[in-house]
Amino acid sequence: MRLLVCSCASLLASALACAGCGGHVALNRTDPYAPPSERVEIAPRPVEKMRTKLPNDTALVEPGQPMVGSLQERALTHVHAPARVCSGVILGKKLVATAHQCVGDAVQGVRPTPKGEEFYVEVASSSFTWTRRTVVAAVVAGCEWERLDIALLVLSEPMEWVKPLRIIAVPQTGFRAQALGFGQCGGTSHGVSERVGQVLRRENAEIEVDVPLCSGDVGGPLVDPVTGDLLGLISHQNSPTLRSTTIMRLDTSPVHALLQQAAAVAAEPGKAFEPVSCE
Repeated sequence: MRLLVCSCASLLASALACAGCGGHVALNRTDPYAPPSERVEIAPRPVEKMRTKLPNDTALVEPGQPMVGSLQERALTHVHAPARVCSGVILGKKLVATAHQCVGDAVQGVRPTPKGEEFYVEVASSSFTWTRRTVVAAVVAGCEWERLDIALLVLSEPMEWVKPLRIIAVPQTGFRAQALGFGQCGGTSHGVSERVGQVLRRENAEIEVDVPLCSGDVGGPLVDPVTGDLLGLISHQNSPTLRSTTIMRLDTSPVHALLQQAAAVAAEPGKAFEPVSCE
């Protein structure tokens, strides 16, 4: 775990140094792998203040078989949290990232799992089977989920067979990214079929992509579809009229601090910790 955080620390430092924490660039590629001649102007979408949760799923989604066709699919997890069932992504041998709202809207700081409470993560161990890992503690920042919708789950045992995804700096608007999760929106019997879309907006703590998702997708990863590198976590909509989804960035100072605290919790489970600041 300590090696993971050191790696993330150096990665985040270099990413923030070269990319900054926000701002927009008007000139972008519709396809990041297209030649420069195919670049087009994409105006950043205005921020809408009203926030809503993603549409309800038709029922509790319990996938029969894991998705293991790619690096990013193998790192996708099914999170059974106290508040709800969500998606998640593996960041280390004993570390999973998901959304703060999955742990509980009122939870802040380090929350050890009470004895007798069912809180676990399902991880693909083959193309047909899941392996269960108990969550011993959840680490979230000291604010409401609307400000920083990220939780780090410390597991009881390592997942030696899975390669964690690498966090990279969030790209500019126009970049095409892939969303992963287990959601099934109301009125359908399957998940979202088209999960690749453009980055429409890029802010200090979040980005917006033009991919409509469902509540079971919350906490799942947004990745570079070519490299599998991790860009952020699925959170919410900004407006019920927009067919787009807000993604929480992982290349920020508060998330770096959460990663450090999660490593400390894993090393010293009984120690008390002050909540990480959201600023």
